[in-house]
Amino acid sequence: MNIVPAKVRQVLADESGATMVEYGLLIVAVIAVAGVVLASFGSQLSGLFSGIGTDITNAKDWYQDRC
Repeated sequence: MNIVPAKVRQVLADESGATMVEYGLLIVAVIAVAGVVLASFGSQLSGLFSGIGTDITNAKDWYQDRC
């Protein structure tokens, strides 16, 4: 009868799975923060990359006109 509580204490004391759970929670937190940042700055980032694409196209056209 004393064996069952000892086994229960052994299982509860085993922390080998705790690290996996902590890493999982950390990944969820990083994904949540990334989602908030992308939702907040998404349109600004889109405008930034569109501007870069336009600049590259203009530079290519300028170079082709000169050569």
